Amino acid sequence: MSATATTDRHELHGVEAVLFVPDVGATLAFYRDLLGFNVDFDAGSPPVHARVSSGDAAAPGTARIRFELASAPLAEPRSCYLYVYVGRALDDLFAAYKNRGVEIVDVPRDRPWGLRQFEIRDCNGYVLTFVAEKGTAG
Repeated sequence: MSATATTDRHELHGVEAVLFVPDVGATLAFYRDLLGFNVDFDAGSPPVHARVSSGDAAAPGTARIRFELASAPLAEPRSCYLYVYVGRALDDLFAAYKNRGVEIVDVPRDRPWGLRQFEIRDCNGYVLTFVAEKGTAG
């Protein structure tokens, strides 16, 4: 049996990033209030694990990010950055984030690999790269 046949048989259907953060509640507030994500759930009081999403939390194309309370101080720099795909109006989303005071890492630019993208830094130092196909970015 090939490796592809193994994963097909098990119907793998999604990946969610889990970011370790020093304060899950403050992170939820940032993603909800400044970035416009929906809070799907949080666990614990104060929260130690949570998830945010865009749009319908059950839809296959929804962006989902989980947060877990870090058990130790976070290393600098962060070990990853996330691509968040945008269906339309990428430049308008950039303007909204800039107006809300979100830290901008890079302004919208067309990239040679066919995407237009911009980058922000979240309240924990993680970089989110918002990307759109060049024809749908405006």
